[in-house]
Amino acid sequence: MRFLVILIVFLCLGFIRMFWFEHYNVYLYQTFYNKPRWDEQLFWMFKSYSYTTLYYFKFVFTIFFVAIFYCLSYLSFKWLGAASERKPLQYTYTILIGTALVLGSLSWIENTRLQQIVYSINLWLMGIAESPLPFLLLWASRNLNPIPKSSVKNP
Repeated sequence: MRFLVILIVFLCLGFIRMFWFEHYNVYLYQTFYNKPRWDEQLFWMFKSYSYTTLYYFKFVFTIFFVAIFYCLSYLSFKWLGAASERKPLQYTYTILIGTALVLGSLSWIENTRLQQIVYSINLWLMGIAESPLPFLLLWASRNLNPIPKSSVKNP
């Protein structure tokens, strides 16, 4: 039952994230091309910001959603009594974020045509971090670790 509740929370959070970014991207497009903004009421707090500022806010929103998904995954393992999975979760998020940061930094320093490819890879990496995938994969793989021989009792 707990697992089902966690899945429902992940689904709701995923919907909120998708809804936010889809509408925010439309708002950015309309701002860039000086078109009427359909989502003016949803983004009233951003009305006075320039396109560049709005664009860089996407990074803040990405960090926010990555943190929310990480915290939800971390607390879910605790709630399900699988505290041993919290360390691999930390490693997974460290690898995802670290890889994205290194690639982004190299792309920014190099500033070449690879920038679009690196952006696509980073978008994919952050898409994984902003989803229940790390939680679900670690939950599914928790029984794949062999039992240490020292903990097996001989009859």
